[in-house]
Amino acid sequence: MASLLVMAKNNIHIDPVVDRRGCYKKGYVVVVKPDGYSPSRSEGLPTFILIHCPEVTEEQARNYMNSWEQTVDYTVNSSNLTNATYNITVFGDNLSQSGEAAITRSQVEGFLNKWNATVSSFATNSVTFDFALWQALQSDGFWDRPVESFTFTLDSYTEGTGQAVVTISELLADQITQAQRLITQKGGVVNSSTETSVTFNIHRSDVLSEFQKDVQQKTRGTWCRKQWYFSESLVDQIALIEDTFDGEGVRLTSKGQITLSQAEVLAALNDKLDE
Repeated sequence: MASLLVMAKNNIHIDPVVDRRGCYKKGYVVVVKPDGYSPSRSEGLPTFILIHCPEVTEEQARNYMNSWEQTVDYTVNSSNLTNATYNITVFGDNLSQSGEAAITRSQVEGFLNKWNATVSSFATNSVTFDFALWQALQSDGFWDRPVESFTFTLDSYTEGTGQAVVTISELLADQITQAQRLITQKGGVVNSSTETSVTFNIHRSDVLSEFQKDVQQKTRGTWCRKQWYFSESLVDQIALIEDTFDGEGVRLTSKGQITLSQAEVLAALNDKLDE
């Protein structure tokens, strides 16, 4: 079962973003130890208190150490398969009740520009834009590098099958293998190559999928160091507990430590998403 080493004071950084993302605050679970764990002197007050949870497994308790992640999802509002274009809205999907962890314009605008997407509107916690297969295939975002020196030719696009045939040229000798490997990684199939060019097939859904994965990876991050915490009042209450013994010298309580049932732990934990 589990014992929770919990911060008994606040660490503070002058930068508010660093403070939110990186600093341990009073009530955060720092380490999960086996039930009955006896802390060292450095693991006690004034820095830490200890909550013993004999009914909670260590695996369950580690979930209380999870950070609050800022994540996004998306909806495809409409598509035109004749020219392989899409209208998409990306939105934050891990907000608190009060709206914290919303995505912002500054987070996504530069990223969308790298994929040659055209932003149509911004709203609180969302951005709507047009995404075109052909423009994406000529973007720094798809190739994971600047591509302004390359020449792209759309040899064909078939609406019925969704397949595009593309030639990228003006490549240097050492870029041919890199381009072939990247095309394969992103779902394409290399048809032919020369000393300066590569021709490949790729399905429109593979391009859209790569973009969607990249959106989620590039916008994902830690919003707050911890999602779960014990209240400051509970921490202060535990910090007041002193060593006590019965008349025969048997320990009754330990300084800065308490034992809680599973129900008491769950009742005492606070979820920042609910705030």
